Amino acid sequence: MLRIFLFIVINFFINITLSIILHSIGVHHNNILNILLISGILGCLGSIISLLLSKWIALKTVNGYILKNSYNSKNNWILKYVYQKSLLMKIKTPDIAIYNSLDLNAFATGFSKNNSLIALSTGLLNSMSKKNIKAVLAHELCHIENGDMLTMTLIQSILNTFIIFFSHFFAKIFEKILFKNKKSEKNKFLFFSNSIFYFFISLILEFTFGILANIIIMWFSRKREFYADAGAANIVGKKNMISALLSLKKSVEPNIISNLKPFYIHGNTKKFLNLFLSHPTIDDRILALKNNIFYKKSII
Repeated sequence: MLRIFLFIVINFFINITLSIILHSIGVHHNNILNILLISGILGCLGSIISLLLSKWIALKTVNGYILKNSYNSKNNWILKYVYQKSLLMKIKTPDIAIYNSLDLNAFATGFSKNNSLIALSTGLLNSMSKKNIKAVLAHELCHIENGDMLTMTLIQSILNTFIIFFSHFFAKIFEKILFKNKKSEKNKFLFFSNSIFYFFISLILEFTFGILANIIIMWFSRKREFYADAGAANIVGKKNMISALLSLKKSVEPNIISNLKPFYIHGNTKKFLNLFLSHPTIDDRILALKNNIFYKKSII
């Protein structure tokens, strides 16, 4: 509820700020509202729909299956462990999914704390010790408890609004400068145009602004990884969390669609293009744990 409230308030002030900017340069007020409305709808709609369908999309993407309690199943302990920790965290027990992959990886997704999913790769289950798997599960549970999936979506929605608004706004300005149309109404600032030039420029600007916005999103994602690590360390112990990270360090980042990467336990260890990495390096995460950075007390 708090995140939704903040989302509404932030979007309100964004719209007010944009309205003032446009008004100061002489854009008609009624059309400003139309521009803001369209930008807000387009900016938020995709992210919200993606979040609502995130569990289904995740399962289809990795071709995973939901783990069920069955007689003599070797993975029953996972369901029991997640159930116990979820009770202590006061969240609904997430669905547990398994997917076939040689990569050592796991991720969490879902619409809310009480409607979530944790997926584990067969590579992780077959290669890591039980105590390290527990550390990975604790990490993903902390993502869920912290509401990281919803928060990331809200940030993406706000940035999308900026991207769409400014890309179309500046594209229209460029079109007016280069192709003056004397027949156009003086006080009308249309948001959309049939001009190929306008369409082409708006696409370029959306792509450019999208890259800049992605830097912000990935920075936030990296911060949330540190908090999830610290939370998991409270649950399983710092040594066990570090041990799990060292095991993950031996693997490579999986080839998976980008909208799931922010929720993976594993981070890219390459130093190239660090600004665009969804996870900090394993070494940075271990150092943060050793120095008690991002530490937060837990009842568990």
